[in-house]
Amino acid sequence: MPRPILSAVGVLSLALLAAPAHAAAADPAAASKDLQCALVLAVMGAQATTPEMKQGAIGGVSYYLGRLKGREPDIDLPARVTAEAKAMQPADIQAAGTRCGAELKAFGAESQTVGAALKALGPKPPK
Repeated sequence: MPRPILSAVGVLSLALLAAPAHAAAADPAAASKDLQCALVLAVMGAQATTPEMKQGAIGGVSYYLGRLKGREPDIDLPARVTAEAKAMQPADIQAAGTRCGAELKAFGAESQTVGAALKALGPKPPK
């Protein structure tokens, strides 16, 4: 397993210390894909050369971990992150990078559309 993935496990575990100790496996395939995205983004963040790149990676990790917690509130994130990191192969990393990048791009476009719709509402007058 690539060394950056193991480093990412350490980075992610800091964000996961408060996670519950029992899991409820709702959709293992979807959880696996989200975990792969979080791991790839954690590695990108660890290797980032600019604060903007690091911040973008942190936002992406938060997005995918949020999806996981939303789908499986009782997920044992430290155990699942570690298991997924150990299972990932180089081809998985490449595929996840492509897939996750496309997902984040689509989510970014949707977020901009929501922002534009909110901006069009105009400011609310003070009370």
